[in-house]
Amino acid sequence: MAKIDLRLQETEAVVAEMAARLYAGYVSAGWLREDEDPEPYMDRAIREAIRMAQKTDATVTSDGELA
Repeated sequence: MAKIDLRLQETEAVVAEMAARLYAGYVSAGWLREDEDPEPYMDRAIREAIRMAQKTDATVTSDGELA
């Protein structure tokens, strides 16, 4: 397998981590079968992670943001 050079921005890395945790939850819950395509579950995890990040950004004002 060829090495892939991947550099995520900080916010992308946070969303990727959130999506990975969600996906792991789907696997742990038994939502995926071994013979099933994981792509729809990955897509769902990413969409949900983005929605959570957007909701958090809209709800929380960090120290560096103007109120």
